[in-house]
Amino acid sequence: MLLLLSLGLASCAMTPASAPVPVEDRVSSPAPVPESTATPAPSVPEPGTVPEPLPLPAPPVAPDMPAGTTPVRPPAVVALLDRVDSASAQGNPGQAAAELERALRISPRDGGLWLRLARVRMQQKQWQQAEAVALKCVSLPESDASTKKAAWGLIGSAREARGDAAGAAAARQRAATISPAYSE
Repeated sequence: MLLLLSLGLASCAMTPASAPVPVEDRVSSPAPVPESTATPAPSVPEPGTVPEPLPLPAPPVAPDMPAGTTPVRPPAVVALLDRVDSASAQGNPGQAAAELERALRISPRDGGLWLRLARVRMQQKQWQQAEAVALKCVSLPESDASTKKAAWGLIGSAREARGDAAGAAAARQRAATISPAYSE
């Protein structure tokens, strides 16, 4: 091993001297930037202050699906929906809700899943939760018009069950204004 190391060092020492390699001088001033492309220097916040957060980009807006179509769902969500159907058929809305919540963790922007969960909450007589979940459904741009119409109808039923007749009427009126070609 020592022999190989000494041979390697000796070969480096025996190479003929070559001409020095030119080195680029990078110390000179940078090329001027045209004023139209210059960006202003970011402001530095004062010590002890919290800078303003950057605005979030707008979520992509999906066009409404044609009436009668079903969304393409991941296989895991389809399997969970089979379990939801089984739990509902066995009269176990708590298990159905748990499976729907798992499906929503996979596909949180699927309005149809939110609507199904709202219906389960209605079966459980959890009126406020049913309304909140249905409102989530109508707030999603991915929800199609028929899903939003059904969600507004459910919101009306939840409000009526809580004794809010005016709120129920307003929700049902909102559902009546939604046509299949309507996009919120």
